[in-house]
Amino acid sequence: MTILLLIALVQAPVAGGSCRSDPSASASRDVRAAAAGIIDADNRGALEEVMAFYAADAAQWPPDGPPVRGAAAIRPRYARLFDEFTVHITSEIHRLCADERLAIVEGRNEVEKRRKTTGERTTARDVFTMILEKRDGRWQITHLVWAPG
Repeated sequence: MTILLLIALVQAPVAGGSCRSDPSASASRDVRAAAAGIIDADNRGALEEVMAFYAADAAQWPPDGPPVRGAAAIRPRYARLFDEFTVHITSEIHRLCADERLAIVEGRNEVEKRRKTTGERTTARDVFTMILEKRDGRWQITHLVWAPG
């Protein structure tokens, strides 16, 4: 129930494809750079770089388990992923709403994982909603929700 409520709240400002905020060119550019940056770091298996995109109090809502709260709890999930797999993610942003402090990004990822020990490949398509806040002069992920789609 919590995840459905969060998704409904997050999607409300962008329903119908419009934003209540008018993203400045710099906010939009910087938020897009952050969203692209975490994907690039994922694709390189760069754990420290990935974690630098998350706020200390960030939360994830993965489709395969309960919510994960705090960067310290998120980190082992990525460490396990990068230890076991080579990852290639292609991401598309469908909607971006931002002001100078808060941003909501919605999109779709295509994820290919190759198991390092066997070479076995799996692919998935996910839709995601990412909430970012500008803290200490940089955009940080505070919430990330994704589901098959």
